[in-house]
Amino acid sequence: MHMLLVFLVCAGEVTNDSTAPAPQPEEPNYTSRMIVNGAIGTGFGIGAFVLNTLGNKAYDEYKTSGTLQEAAENYDRAADYDNLRNICAVGAGFFIARALYYQLKKINRQTEVKPALKLDLQGKADGTIQVCIKRMF
Repeated sequence: MHMLLVFLVCAGEVTNDSTAPAPQPEEPNYTSRMIVNGAIGTGFGIGAFVLNTLGNKAYDEYKTSGTLQEAAENYDRAADYDNLRNICAVGAGFFIARALYYQLKKINRQTEVKPALKLDLQGKADGTIQVCIKRMF
């Protein structure tokens, strides 16, 4: 039993050896995150549109209700559709904003900003300054 314990302790020390290269973390895939968030945001946007249409129909039914009980039921249904529409609209805005954020992170990661112009200032012997603008292509 003691030999097994000694073996496990030694094996643990060998695997945590500092000479072994540390695994490099994978770079995040912003494209897939952008696509997923955009799709979810689009789904929420379509849901908000559908719920808005259903809410308008329920409100029209409320206005043409014959009895007080029908009016109360139709009004509650219209209010429920409006509340769900608002939740979907907020969800659509949130997920589309996240998709745009991931798109910007992807662009920032892939591109390197290089200056297009170079400003060169040269002092002359007569005390004037010459300004030269050069294109950097």
